[in-house]
Amino acid sequence: MSLLTTKSSSLMKLCLCLLVMLQVTACTLVAPYDSETDKGINDLADKTEKFIAMCDAQRTPYSKAGTFYTDAIGAVNALKLRSDLYTKNEQEVQVLERLAVKYDHLRQSHKEGPITSSLAEPIRVSLRALMQMQLVKKSSLAVSKSLKEA
Repeated sequence: MSLLTTKSSSLMKLCLCLLVMLQVTACTLVAPYDSETDKGINDLADKTEKFIAMCDAQRTPYSKAGTFYTDAIGAVNALKLRSDLYTKNEQEVQVLERLAVKYDHLRQSHKEGPITSSLAEPIRVSLRALMQMQLVKKSSLAVSKSLKEA
């Protein structure tokens, strides 16, 4: 056996070992991807941005906010219930818990007077974090599927 063949064989074994480790890591470090949670987070972000844009443009008083805050907090609580079903999802649950509090803080600010887009930034931070978590889970799912097919 030539030196080149031995090195190629060793390299292939190393690559296979790394792929197996990647598979194990992807399965144990992240909760599984849930398309319903992903959709719920994106829907909530969409409704929030539309509401904030309206409030910012029209200086909408709290009395005209309708059921936005109740609906948003209810949606967050429903997402939290769903996220609680999965193991290794504690971080997502914590972000959702903080997000509900942030919506309540925005509601309190709105009761004091019209709100602007900048007051919603803490909510945006949490929504972005949740979206990023979903992207990580989705990419982990894709890697996991490609490794199973290999």
